[in-house]
Amino acid sequence: MLTAYWIAVAVFWIVGLTLWNKLYPKPKTKGGERNG
Repeated sequence: MLTAYWIAVAVFWIVGLTLWNKLYPKPKTKGGERNG
């Protein structure tokens, strides 16, 4: 069950960070960090 907990935490952070980057894109992005 502990493994499932950590998987849930990882998924939560991945989804959260992805949504955060989509909603609040960083104004300082010079070429290097282009993900799709």
